[in-house]
Formats: sequence, C-alpha cells, structure tokens
Amino acid sequence: MNLRKLFERNLKQDKIYSMKTRNFNLKIANPCHENWDKMQTVEKGKYCSSCTKVVMDFSTMSNEGIADYFKTASGKVCGKFRTSQLDSTYIFTHKNPFSFNTTLLRLSLAGILTFSGIKGFSQTNTGTGTSQGIDNSGNKKTNGLPEQIIMTAGTVAIEYLPISVQVKMNESANGKIIKGGIVTINSINKTYYANEKGIITVQLPDSLKNKNVSFNFFADGYEMQASTINVKSQANNPILLKMKREEIMKMGEVMMVPEDLEKKKKCTK
Repeated sequence: MNLRKLFERNLKQDKIYSMKTRNFNLKIANPCHENWDKMQTVEKGKYCSSCTKVVMDFSTMSNEGIADYFKTASGKVCGKFRTSQLDSTYIFTHKNPFSFNTTLLRLSLAGILTFSGIKGFSQTNTGTGTSQGIDNSGNKKTNGLPEQIIMTAGTVAIEYLPISVQVKMNESANGKIIKGGIVTINSINKTYYANEKGIITVQLPDSLKNKNVSFNFFADGYEMQASTINVKSQANNPILLKMKREEIMKMGEVMMVPEDLEKKKKCTK
C-alpha cells in the first residue's frame, strides 16, 4: 500500500473515531482572604496554615495546562487564579486511543514532496549585497541605518548616528493610548519615558545595531511585559505594544462546573 492510500484510509478512520470533548468552568464560591505572600512556599504553590492545605498557583498556567491538571485531579483543590481564568471555559479532550495521527502523516508526506522538489532549485545562486543611499538631509544610509559623513582636511570619516526606536503602548481591551509608559534597557542601564503623545523614543548606541536587546515595558496599572528585539530590523518600525490591565487574584477551594449547567443557571436568573 503506497503512502497516499495509507493517508486516505486513516483520514477516514480519524473521522469515525471522533474526539469526545467536555467543557467546564471553574468557580470559587468562598474566596480566601489569607495573605499569599506570608504563606510558606512549597513545591506546587504555598501552604496555608489556616486551612492546612496546599494552595496551587494556577495564575501562571495556560488554559491547556489547567485543563490537563483537572483531568486527573482528585479530591478538593485549593488554588490561586486570575479573574480572567475563572471567567474562561476549559475543555477536556479524550481522544480514542486507536485514532491515527494524521497530522504526523501529513508532515511526513509534505517532507517527502519538499525533498523531491529541492533538487530543481539546487543550482540556483543567490547573492547578497549592501544597499546604500543618501536621504534628503545628506546622511548616507546603509541597510536602513543612517551614517553621517564627516569631511576633514585630506580624510573622510564615517560616524554612525545613534539608533532610534519608537515605542507606542495601547490598552489591549479598547485600544486607548497609554501616555505614562516607561521602557528600560538593563544591558545599558537606561530608562526612557513617554512624551505627551504617549510615544517613547529609545536611543541606542551603534554598538547594539546587530544585536538582540531585551526591552522591559511598564505602565502604571498594567502588567509588565518583556521582549527581546533585533535592533537592526526594528530601527525603522515602531514597536506597537498592547498592554493588559493588572488582574485581581482570587484564592479558595475551586469547583468544576460543567458548561451546560452554568448556562442553565444564567438562563434561570
């Protein structure tokens, strides 16, 4: 049996052995008001001496990670959650153990086809060069980075200007401009502040032009973000950042509520 027929046969099997899913929500009926910071740190979270339980820290987990945890959880679970996590719907997915992995087969087939097509292009030669130009200000540009040509008696010296990167912060929920943003670059111990329009201009030395630089983004009332950015590729493109509001944390014994039951409750209110 060739590979194509095997793929078609098992694709039909995947449709027959469909995946069984079950959606659920998480609820904390009686939130705990103990001080998280004063609890003893343990392997999976913190130990609460008041209720003598381990409080799991779910606030840093993805939705998939939370769903996987509750798939095998037994007994009562006490945890710390972000409010958005308690508003989310989670999915249990149980796949038939005899279902064929068609994704793997697709990738294998694509790999074979790609390999067979590489030979047709193996003789193609590509060349790279350095693009140069002079802007209206008289500054020469090399690959998008400005240079300043300095003329002296009998010599010509080229001095690179500082690299400028602009940062704009918006609120993720409504797109509102955040005017109190701050950017820090730890590697050069620099801090940059937004102007009255909310634009932060980051001036970086020429020595960082070909490097990846770690940026830290702050705004009062919003979650801090960090990102590693290639300075050369970002020099002519502003960084547009969506900031999320800091979330309220909730702790307590958590209950799993089937999504259908939760919808019925809302309809009867």
